[in-house]
Amino acid sequence: MPYRGLRPLLLALFLLGGPCGAMAATYAVGTCLPQYLSFSTIQSAVTSVPAGSMIKVCSGTYSEQVTITQPITLEGVAVSNTDRAIITAPPNGFSVNANLQTLGQLVAAGILVQNVSPPGPVNLSNLTVDGANANLGCDPYHGIAGVVYATGSSGTIKKVTTRNQTSSGCSFGIAAENPGSSATQIITIENNSVHDEDGTGIFVGDILDAPPSTSTSITGNVVAAIPTPSGPIYYAGDIWVQNVNGTVAGNLVSGGSFGIYGDAGGVSLSHNKLADFLPSGLAAAILLTAGETAESNQISNSYTGVYAVNSTITGNLIMNTAYAIVYNCLSSTVNGNTINDTQVAYYQPPSGVSAANTLTNVDTIIGGSCPAAPLKRPNFHFRRH
Repeated sequence: MPYRGLRPLLLALFLLGGPCGAMAATYAVGTCLPQYLSFSTIQSAVTSVPAGSMIKVCSGTYSEQVTITQPITLEGVAVSNTDRAIITAPPNGFSVNANLQTLGQLVAAGILVQNVSPPGPVNLSNLTVDGANANLGCDPYHGIAGVVYATGSSGTIKKVTTRNQTSSGCSFGIAAENPGSSATQIITIENNSVHDEDGTGIFVGDILDAPPSTSTSITGNVVAAIPTPSGPIYYAGDIWVQNVNGTVAGNLVSGGSFGIYGDAGGVSLSHNKLADFLPSGLAAAILLTAGETAESNQISNSYTGVYAVNSTITGNLIMNTAYAIVYNCLSSTVNGNTINDTQVAYYQPPSGVSAANTLTNVDTIIGGSCPAAPLKRPNFHFRRH
């Protein structure tokens, strides 16, 4: 509800079609900006203001889930030596409010963007979404998320922190999807801090075996997964893009089982720094499954540097790994990479290795063997239970 006084009456006139009609303007949540019409909760603000408005959120803690259904800009602001507006679970915890159709999973999102009308971008900046004390577990197919952009939603998520999204491996820091939509979704995710989640830090995806309808730019983020407390360790990862077009560039990612997972689509991975992917098995700094490109990335301290299937791997620096590049007996273009300090440089290349890469301090150059018949593209769609 808006604060008492004249401003709520003026707002009511605007929203009810008064003399001037509803007009996009700047509003506030909290008491730090008395020059603007103010609301006591974020949800009341995003529901009440005209489409296209700017909402400035005063620093403080807001125990609520927020659902946005119209184009707005929502940003935190500094006041009195503090600059953190925190959305956290209400006393009764987060409730399931979103269905990630791409993955077949229900989630409880701190901020959910869906059914946006009139069409337009929803932009978020300088906000913290904290999932502490909101664990729903991971059965049946329930998890928590910091921010979710549902089908058809577009916009920019910038300088947002998501933290403590832990849900037995079924959590997300930021997730966006566009399954079965004829409208193009454009999602920009830049300069965010995503940490202490035990599922996937950033997920942007569409259903497989359909033309991609999402374009994304994931740049300049710092993403750090933590191991899943129960269940298979490979649920924990940093950035996952599935059947979308766009770029994943200049991110710093660490921890968990995979750093960047490119699953089909037309995504280019470049100039990312990836470290500390140590569980055995599928653990890989970069995992590519169909036609993606990984160029000029820096990888260190990982069980596998790059797991490449029918992809292009060029100009990367790969150091301190058990396996630098795993082919899984399927073709990839691999050249111009620098591989230093690894137990096996190339594992299961389908027909030897003729690529021009720089190798130093390698125990075994080529390891593993392949069957006479070529393998089919493996299925890496390991989420969800």
